[in-house]
Amino acid sequence: MEPQPWTAHDLRLHDLLHHPGFQLLLCGDTAAWDSSAVRGLAAGYGGLLTVHRVASTALSGPRHDQRVAQYLVRPDGHIAYRAAGTDLAGLDRYLATWLTPGRTG
Repeated sequence: MEPQPWTAHDLRLHDLLHHPGFQLLLCGDTAAWDSSAVRGLAAGYGGLLTVHRVASTALSGPRHDQRVAQYLVRPDGHIAYRAAGTDLAGLDRYLATWLTPGRTG
């Protein structure tokens, strides 16, 4: 599934997390993420993983954290995995322990 771009003015976090399945929140500047790697990861888990970009551009100001990070939210709303940076290998390993790659929802 193609990552869904949005800005803080468009949706609340709660709006993103009401979808079924696992939700991957990609935080930080959109340009930092390898779009093909993100699409490949999402495609590898069929409809079980939905990807969201939390900020489409780096925001500025004291209330905006500009670091790049990833958060995987379980279907029950709890954080399952978090990591700094754009390397998705650790996330893929984590998902493979709980989900069957290639399986569709």
